[in-house]
Amino acid sequence: MRREVQPPGLRREAFPNLVRLVDLNGREGNVIFSSLAPHEVDDAIEEQIAYFEGIEQDFEWKVFDHDQPPDLKARLIKSGFELEDTEALLVMEIASAPKVLLQSPAREVRRITPDSVDDFKAVLFAVWGEHTFGLAERLIASITTNPESVSIYVAYDGARPVSCGWASFEASHEFAGLWSGSTIPEYRQRGFYTSVVAARVQEARQRNIRFAAVDAKPTSRPILQKLGFEIVGWSHELKWHARPTGGAD
Repeated sequence: MRREVQPPGLRREAFPNLVRLVDLNGREGNVIFSSLAPHEVDDAIEEQIAYFEGIEQDFEWKVFDHDQPPDLKARLIKSGFELEDTEALLVMEIASAPKVLLQSPAREVRRITPDSVDDFKAVLFAVWGEHTFGLAERLIASITTNPESVSIYVAYDGARPVSCGWASFEASHEFAGLWSGSTIPEYRQRGFYTSVVAARVQEARQRNIRFAAVDAKPTSRPILQKLGFEIVGWSHELKWHARPTGGAD
């Protein structure tokens, strides 16, 4: 999935041993995949730093425990990257999903359209803050220009949007990616998160996709495991903050 991924609002640039994503709005890029020989690592790190510094864009290098070489994470930290979140990679075969994910969600869930994007943004910003603005704008553009590749869902308590998540679908993949599952704190442990997961799993099932995959933070990991997702690995987010190259006026 990481080799071929094309997220909304990002330009994919593929090299023999690395795939990077460039934010078309200049906010934050990503090295989403790498498979490097030990003697290639230092040069590859320098090249990516130089590239993103050149366009004055922060970027994240996402490292999975099975990425090569085994000391990649340590070498990135030594080069000045900041280790942020560590997430579990969980996968579920949709054919074996529990009944709770295949029946009507317990809470009201709506698929977001361009007319209702403010509800999605309200939940995302309430949980994660303004730094998610770029993601929200990319997803909103995607559901307008390429609605078959992305779906956004929001769960409601009455008229109030309280939980959200989105799913990515690639035509050539057996996997649906379930991303950014978020619930406003006072509404957690009340079934809203599970309802948003169910809505996305059901869409993947309708599309005849075999697996659902999630990068899960500690808050959502135990819920997903109870729902039948299994941990198959761990990933680490390492951030580089670009230094402005321009001088003073």
